[in-house]
Amino acid sequence: MRPCFEDLPSLGRYLHGVQERRETLTAFRLAGQMTETQLHQALDDMTPLIQRSSRRLWREREGYRVTMTIQYREGVRLAGGQAQTEQERAALTLARRIVQERSGLKDIAAWLAEHVTYENPRPGFRRYSEIVGCVCALMEGRANCQGISDAMYLLGSLAGYEMTLRQGRNGRGNHLWSMVRVEGVWYALDVTPCAAQGEEIVLMDEKSARAHGLVWENWAGPEESAAD
Repeated sequence: MRPCFEDLPSLGRYLHGVQERRETLTAFRLAGQMTETQLHQALDDMTPLIQRSSRRLWREREGYRVTMTIQYREGVRLAGGQAQTEQERAALTLARRIVQERSGLKDIAAWLAEHVTYENPRPGFRRYSEIVGCVCALMEGRANCQGISDAMYLLGSLAGYEMTLRQGRNGRGNHLWSMVRVEGVWYALDVTPCAAQGEEIVLMDEKSARAHGLVWENWAGPEESAAD
């Protein structure tokens, strides 16, 4: 039986659990009135660990019925030891070496910022599919915000940090960045502007992250208790 949710926060908590369990198929109902475009944007924001999902939406009188087939991001899979190709195995080997050679989270992030060139082709262009994951970021030194954040997720996880990702927006549109838990507190770690504009690598609590121009919905995910 499909679970039914009355609002976006309750659906967000459910999808957070789906991602934590690495489920590859889920189905649910969502009550409420919104357009399909609004629903797709909300689902994108709620599922930052997912690279792509095949979604089937049925409009009902009181909301939507949804089925999602899920494919997780490369870094999420590799952090769990699920390398599927020779290139992914090579990227995982390189990531492990970087972690061994670097000292601490900021030093690891600095390697990423120094060795990856930020690229931002539009979705649908051939190069776009190459730069959204950690493999291209690590092996070819090219990535957009998704590939950079995915690589940071992998590197931080291999270094023993509790990592996740957050989907939201910055001044230029949709944006993805890393989240890391340090001494029980969640911080934003956005390596993209460090790679693109040479900004300083900093850990940001909620107040600092919003002041830095990051915007997101608090539907589900890590709690930035430092900002309480």
